[in-house]
Amino acid sequence: QEEQEGYNIRVSSQGVNHYRPEGKAWPVDASGRLPRGEEFQNWGDFKERVAQNYVEDVARGQLKRYILYFCSRIPDLDDHAVIQQILQQHRDQGYAMRDMLKALLTSDSFLGRKR
Repeated sequence: QEEQEGYNIRVSSQGVNHYRPEGKAWPVDASGRLPRGEEFQNWGDFKERVAQNYVEDVARGQLKRYILYFCSRIPDLDDHAVIQQILQQHRDQGYAMRDMLKALLTSDSFLGRKR
């Protein structure tokens, strides 16, 4: 057993095992890359990038989850068309989830009346 940079390392027949001694925390790497290639270094950068470039994607995903939860089924092509229509109607209002949810709950997809 040896200590390296404040962490204990144990070498065994299975390889090297790192473990955290009492009172120490593992360093957190909060950097990453978003699907469209934007890089972020911390939580603040991440939130800023998502707010700039992914608001519609987040709203679309949330509406799909609502259909899955409320209707107990995976959204089909008709549902995706309804979601797209709702997103277009609420784009100028900043995708207010309350208004989009009302639109979804009064849609044919939710009420079971297929076109």
